[in-house]
Amino acid sequence: MPPSLHLAPPLPAPRARNRAFELALQKHLDDLGVKPGLPWFQASDPQEIVDFIQGQQNTYQGSKLHRSVDYWNSKIIEPLRQFFTAVDQGVASHPEIGGIVWGYIRFIIETLSGHSRYFNKIVSVLEVISRDLHSYHQYATLLYRDSDVVQTALADVYGAILGVCKVVHRCFYGPGQISRSSVHIFIRSLNPWITSKLDAVIQKFKATTANLESKISLERQVREHEQRQSANEDREKAKNKDEREIIAKLELTKQRLLGKIPHIGYQNKHESCTAMFSGRPAPGQWLLRTKPYQLWRTCRTEINNVLWVRGKLGIGKTVLASVIVNDLNSMENVNISIAVAYVYCGHDQTSEMDPLNILGTITYQLLSLLPANSLAMNTLDDRHDLPAAVSESDLKVLLNIVLEGLGRSYIVIDALDECPAVALQHLLPFLFSLSRQASILVTTRPNAPLIQRAFEGRVQSIVVTARDVNPDIEQYIGQCIVTVNDEANPDRDFGPVIEIRDVSLRTEIIETLIRSAEGMFLWVRLQVQHLAEQHTDHDIRTSLQELPRSLDATYIRSLDHIYHLDDKRRKRVQGVFRWLICAGFPGLNVELVRHAIAVDEMSDHWDPSMVVTNRNGLISDCANLVEFTATPHPKDKDSKTVPTIQFIHTSVKDFLVNPSSGNSDEMQSSPHFSTFFLFRSLSFTHHMIFQSCFKSLYLFERRTEGPDPCPELSEYVRSPSLLLHLCNADNKDNPELGSLTQSFVTMLSMRTSPIQSML
Repeated sequence: MPPSLHLAPPLPAPRARNRAFELALQKHLDDLGVKPGLPWFQASDPQEIVDFIQGQQNTYQGSKLHRSVDYWNSKIIEPLRQFFTAVDQGVASHPEIGGIVWGYIRFIIETLSGHSRYFNKIVSVLEVISRDLHSYHQYATLLYRDSDVVQTALADVYGAILGVCKVVHRCFYGPGQISRSSVHIFIRSLNPWITSKLDAVIQKFKATTANLESKISLERQVREHEQRQSANEDREKAKNKDEREIIAKLELTKQRLLGKIPHIGYQNKHESCTAMFSGRPAPGQWLLRTKPYQLWRTCRTEINNVLWVRGKLGIGKTVLASVIVNDLNSMENVNISIAVAYVYCGHDQTSEMDPLNILGTITYQLLSLLPANSLAMNTLDDRHDLPAAVSESDLKVLLNIVLEGLGRSYIVIDALDECPAVALQHLLPFLFSLSRQASILVTTRPNAPLIQRAFEGRVQSIVVTARDVNPDIEQYIGQCIVTVNDEANPDRDFGPVIEIRDVSLRTEIIETLIRSAEGMFLWVRLQVQHLAEQHTDHDIRTSLQELPRSLDATYIRSLDHIYHLDDKRRKRVQGVFRWLICAGFPGLNVELVRHAIAVDEMSDHWDPSMVVTNRNGLISDCANLVEFTATPHPKDKDSKTVPTIQFIHTSVKDFLVNPSSGNSDEMQSSPHFSTFFLFRSLSFTHHMIFQSCFKSLYLFERRTEGPDPCPELSEYVRSPSLLLHLCNADNKDNPELGSLTQSFVTMLSMRTSPIQSML
């Protein structure tokens, strides 16, 4: 027995059903009219056929009409065996098809072995088929299992094979499935009908295999494209993931640096100025059109890199600074390569106006705007870090690196002359060196000696005069005046309102205020607030005839109004003034202040009935010297703003602590003002605030139940701010400060307290 027959591989395990292939192939079965019970529909398997051939070997060897066994083994049996394996793996999940194929092949071998002409022709057809068919089962069961197009084409190939069955059946069976006689078969052999039919089968098989190869080629191209696309997507995802990880790392580095940079609040003042003109055209447009400003904004030359805007007290420099910041921010919104930083210096922030805080505030803003994936950020991540105690030199190095990573940078510093002389001596030289990388604009009063010596003749400047600001003042006054017959403007949500009956009074108010203001916008604002409190046209005209000549005279008029309040209301206003004078930053929480001033009236326990209920009335009693502001929440940036209060201008604090008009006629005629309102020294005022804080702390410690009556005040007196007031108090002005401090230390030592953490 030939070895090839003994080494036939075992049948593979049936694979999962291939629904698309089965449905497509079933169409061919239906076309053939295949029905159970047909003579050639006999289930078989490869082993039965091999066994039959094996039993016929002696006959083949003894017959001279047939070729050698080796020929049959190599040319017929072995290809058939391969074909059996291929067909088995391709159709094993569909027993009807397997029965047809195996039954048909066994029928050929058993019935046609005596009809050599037919047998050889059919076997030659099988040879053609077996050469290509052995790999197609992989298409059906493995490679293209999920492709309906390929499965349908593959089913057409198997359908062509079944066509051989039909040809053989029609040749050897007649109507009624009766076997034809040998004579009939001989006669038909003289007619090439079956040969032509078998040739047609071969042509159809070749056509269907060509179609299959075409579909497979197309499917392969689609798959290769999808694989390339998937590979590209994977590479892109990996690249994006790496970039995201790098950016996330750099963002952490930036946040770490930001957490170490000392800075002061820079948004509150800006938002306060912007809110002042909410709902109406912003002032200062004239300045934005000046040639020096346009050159500074657009050109990068040594003389244009620094712009000095100067004007007298109250002329509106801070408002102009906010207008400039908004103008630059509008550029930043259009061009992301532009960065804007600003600082509003203030007389009430003198303790914070040192070079470290000013440079830190500028650096903090610019670093916040630096993209995390910038080259400068990579530089900072690789070799730069800030120590726990940051120095000016650390900030200068960091600021230079940040500016290199930004496109065009602008720095606006308002009221630079409010900084102490020692701070200016450090700042001015560095600002000039910084101007090589950024455009810097500063506003000051005209009489600032250090700044004058540094800037005059070296930088471009704009002198703000009354003529410049008068159009803005006229517009502001006009928008604050309404007649009693005017319809209410629902969009109007700003400032005081002067209501008049006589239309001609409108012109009188505008002309009188502009003529007397001499360009001082702050003075006009205070007069408008005062006129808004008058109830008749007659009262307004009387007030216009009695206008104070200066800011100090205006402040004295306000103090006179406060003086004539009853004693309790007057003392509460004094308390508000004390807290605002000693605040380390502009704007104090309203809740903190109204509870803090009530502490002075309490005895030895917390008494909520002493707390002012109408905070609007409290601010009204301050006679236009104090105003409401909105401050971002210090701990939650996403929350709403916190209502705060502050002096209407930093000059109010200066007037109350160091009255420049102490020898003026107004003060000489009203000496009682000094007793009630003018604080003899800042250190004494800090002593009084420390005393109030200590008492608040004492009252809070005595409470044993219920919620905290004022979380804002409770947090304040347990914070370093308490020690700040203690440090700013002076024994020379306050002999009792020593005993008060001793009581405070004793209180700390008696029990564990949250305030010990600040020590």
